[in-house]
Amino acid sequence: MAAAVLPPLPSRTSTPADFHRLPPTVPLLPTWQTQRIVGLLACQRDALLREVDATVLKIEPVDDLPVVGKAVQEKQGKGKGKGGKKEETKGWWAVETDDTVLFPEGGGQPTDHGTITSLTSSSSESFPVKHVYRLDLTAVHYLPATSSTPPLAPGDRVHLTVDWARRVDHIQQHTGQHLLTALLERLPEPIPTLSWSLTAQPAPNYVELPRAPTPEEIAQVQARANDLIAEGRKIWVDVDVEAPEGARTGRTLPDDYQGGVIRTICIDGVDRNTCCGTHPPSLSLLSSLFILPHTQSIRGTNVRLFFLTGGRVLSYVSSAHTSLRAAASHIGCAVDEVPGRVEAYVRGSKESAKRERALLEQLARGVVEQLRGLGKAAHLHREGEATEGIEFLALVSQLFTPPEEWKGPYIAAVTTPGAAIVFGSVDAVAKAQEWIKEEKWFSGKVRGGGGKGRWQGKVVGGTLDEADKTKWGKLVKDVIALTEERQEEQK
Repeated sequence: MAAAVLPPLPSRTSTPADFHRLPPTVPLLPTWQTQRIVGLLACQRDALLREVDATVLKIEPVDDLPVVGKAVQEKQGKGKGKGGKKEETKGWWAVETDDTVLFPEGGGQPTDHGTITSLTSSSSESFPVKHVYRLDLTAVHYLPATSSTPPLAPGDRVHLTVDWARRVDHIQQHTGQHLLTALLERLPEPIPTLSWSLTAQPAPNYVELPRAPTPEEIAQVQARANDLIAEGRKIWVDVDVEAPEGARTGRTLPDDYQGGVIRTICIDGVDRNTCCGTHPPSLSLLSSLFILPHTQSIRGTNVRLFFLTGGRVLSYVSSAHTSLRAAASHIGCAVDEVPGRVEAYVRGSKESAKRERALLEQLARGVVEQLRGLGKAAHLHREGEATEGIEFLALVSQLFTPPEEWKGPYIAAVTTPGAAIVFGSVDAVAKAQEWIKEEKWFSGKVRGGGGKGRWQGKVVGGTLDEADKTKWGKLVKDVIALTEERQEEQK
């Protein structure tokens, strides 16, 4: 393979000339000068580049977006517009250019957004781009098809512009993950990163770890990360055809990325990690890194450790402060008093719930005694906010025991305007459940279910009227009469 030299980028940013290090000894195909492959794109050679002019090499209609990066698409809501609704399109135009400033989704980093503006047509029409994917070694932009006429043609000159706010956010979060992972692995008891997720803004990102770091380890890593960010530790990219010795390779290369280049992101004296994403020339662009002081258990001993960098830190602090002030306003105290007040409220709430439970239990025992006094076929209707819920009725059934002198089957029904419960001998309750479903009793107004001597349900389409209450009393009496009759027949 003959050596080839990439032409310089059309415009310079603050990125140093030695950021993208492509030794002349690295063999490059001459065709890569005609069309830059993924790994040598303008956005990868200089992540601070906001725009670039390019030539359209190919455009063709496709029905659907490619099925790539599925996990990232689900987390980022790809293929969906505002409100999470799926984008309604008549298909897509797949556009290839000789170079691009728009990053194609990969390595855990979502696609860039931006625009493609025609420099060939007199109208200088712009087309929004929200999907850029890698197909083999090629970056492909997908434009919504609004008509059957191609919006561009091979040979057209176009101007590509990146959504800068989104690009900066992805740079900050992705580079922050590299830094966090490297420092976790440098702990006295190293913690390797198993996977990570760049979430949709402004949510915290997370790394998956095989164990939870201690609070002291989190504090140590966070302090060191922010020292390096404040220092503005240098970053550069080494490019080769195979991963250099000593570099963290993380995931293996995708099966369909064959014959390309290997990029190693180097944080001076801290980390060397193979990666295809967009990274800045120094850590200073991250501004700060914040690790949430808790972890989320997911499977086995594995946990998720959440973190934010850059603009997301400010968004998180602002959101947390707004929530805290709102809580203080509702409680009626100063912000710094909220934790103590909440603790007191929670403690008081638990005590109140305990007292309420005790009172309800006393009331339920009173209902139990009333039912026992009504005999083996009892119906009791209650009205009152505290005792109308199914929870109270269930408590009554749990506390009920038939008197020792009762022989044979028994059944009790407790009803309220919106709910009902039936309990007693298994055979009797089974027959009651069968009859409740019949049209002649409650005309489908009462629905529920149960088994093993208990049925509970609710009233739908209104409340129980006086006629319904009478029917409940008749139902339990008829059930007991029938059950006793059958038991006599079986003797």
